[in-house]
Amino acid sequence: MGKTTARTHTHGSSIDPNPQKDIAGPSRKAAGKRKKRGEEGSDPSLTNAEIKTYRSNLRGRAIRPTKFYHKKSMKKLGVHDGVYHLFIKLGWRGFLRLCDRTYEEPTMEFLSTYARDDDTEVLTFQLKGEHHRLTYEELDSIMGIDDPFRISPQNQEYQDFLRCPDANFWMQISGLPTFNPSRQRAKHIVHPCWRIAHRVLTTSIFGRLEPGQINRCELFFLRSMRHALSLSFSGFFLDKCDSIRQRSSGEIFIGGLITIIGRAVGLDFPDAEYIPVDTPPNFLLDCDTLIRMEMLLDRGTRTYSWLDSDKAPVYILPSWIGSSFDTGDPDTWLPPDQLTQRCIPRIR
Repeated sequence: MGKTTARTHTHGSSIDPNPQKDIAGPSRKAAGKRKKRGEEGSDPSLTNAEIKTYRSNLRGRAIRPTKFYHKKSMKKLGVHDGVYHLFIKLGWRGFLRLCDRTYEEPTMEFLSTYARDDDTEVLTFQLKGEHHRLTYEELDSIMGIDDPFRISPQNQEYQDFLRCPDANFWMQISGLPTFNPSRQRAKHIVHPCWRIAHRVLTTSIFGRLEPGQINRCELFFLRSMRHALSLSFSGFFLDKCDSIRQRSSGEIFIGGLITIIGRAVGLDFPDAEYIPVDTPPNFLLDCDTLIRMEMLLDRGTRTYSWLDSDKAPVYILPSWIGSSFDTGDPDTWLPPDQLTQRCIPRIR
């Protein structure tokens, strides 16, 4: 299997995409003697039967564009600094710079051929008919994750959180006293910085049909931003990939990230050969997209209304709320009148 060298990628589309310059899957553990992290030999791989099954599961499913953060729009709204700070605290300093198009063929090829080994932290996959190998650390680097001490989905703190979510944190960002993932939606998150950070995650690494919902995993990501816990992109991304290919239905939203992986290992996807799934382009989490998502309302005076769960205006953007946002001060996460009415406690 040929070895490839990863290189960091921020954009590669011919249309300047980044104006901001039903079976059980194979075991995650490779058979045989346990190797050290990143050590070659006995790399994870799939059998032909497994690949055939995954291709069958994926066949005919709609591929939708991954949506990426749009710095220019967030600066226009006055919230970029706050959102950027949240991702810095997550250890994902470079993630907001990522942007690329989504293509059907590479998405299907990667999802049907990748194999992972969480013991050695090695990923193998096929793209454009070529075999590639990345360590989890290399994949994290490609995605702009710069903290070497990253929490994986197997971490005990994460597993404990799944069993008992932090209702106090949820109350602080939403004003709601309890967290129930079967009913709670992200629209209950009032402050634009928290809500946009969540939407960035649900339109990329957790891409799904209903990005307006919020589950335990996503709440853990937001809480990790609050407490400066660095999370592994590789582990959570591959868990999402596992979930996608083990089902035989459902739309797929993570193809843009696979394009970025392909470019990082030296591949190209020329327009003459590959047609993006979004034509015309619709892959930016910009003001127009936020308006379509009913999170924002254009006031027609170079200002916008930020809408709450009842689609009522909460803030006029841009305003002071972006620059005053402080992850260490819950008093800056909700409007003053709501803080008074709901008696949101501070975290000492």
